[in-house]
Amino acid sequence: MVTLDQAGFHRATVAILPAPAPLRDVVDFLWIDERPRFAVQHRHWRVVPDDAPHLIYYRYVDGHAGSERHRLNVVGARARYADVDCTGRLFTVGVRLRPGAVPALFRVAAHEVTDRSVPAALIASRPVRALLSRLDGDAPADVARHLTSFMTGLVAEGRPVDERAAWLATHASTRRSVHQLAGTLGVGDRALRNWSATHLGLGLKRFLSVRRLHAALRTRLERPTATWSQIAAATGFADQPHLVRECRAMLGESPGTFFGRAS
Repeated sequence: MVTLDQAGFHRATVAILPAPAPLRDVVDFLWIDERPRFAVQHRHWRVVPDDAPHLIYYRYVDGHAGSERHRLNVVGARARYADVDCTGRLFTVGVRLRPGAVPALFRVAAHEVTDRSVPAALIASRPVRALLSRLDGDAPADVARHLTSFMTGLVAEGRPVDERAAWLATHASTRRSVHQLAGTLGVGDRALRNWSATHLGLGLKRFLSVRRLHAALRTRLERPTATWSQIAAATGFADQPHLVRECRAMLGESPGTFFGRAS
């Protein structure tokens, strides 16, 4: 979740754009992170784990060539944090996809891009790939419009998101157990692992853990005076030590250390 990355640093200036109605089955929202050109930036930007995949475009200055370049990548769900080098980055435009979107749009199993960033041209179909050339040199708002067209083309050529993945995207409660959710989804214990890998890219347990972590981080940003024990109780953790363990496992550091990044 982009507004949680680097402990929410710079989150107030990230523009969140609602998904157009025809794309709401596969797109959660679009976002634009436009930073001042050549501004001093964090070299390593800690990106939080995410239960959802993304389509991410960014323009940057190649330090060796001294010229601007751009990339468009499909980023899978992330089981744990990633440190991104933002040196020379000028702006980023992203599309947060819904769980289940990768196999529907790109015809590959979600686990094939889990914790990976893959050039979109490698897995997008040829007619849609032609749209990529339009992104070079445009302003961020224009890039967002082109990405919307790109997504529209993918939807036209793709297939519907798995109904169970679509249900999870909007109804999964972090207070329900994996066994309870598996029963609701109608997936047996033996089939659950394969289904989750194919459609979510994460095991259902990790999927719920990531969502619970997001809830805790959002609560901390919205209620900075709340204690970690209060946040743990409000967001489905057993207790504060449970929250700290999960944070260390998925963010690589304690909650306090992570939020120190914002300063």
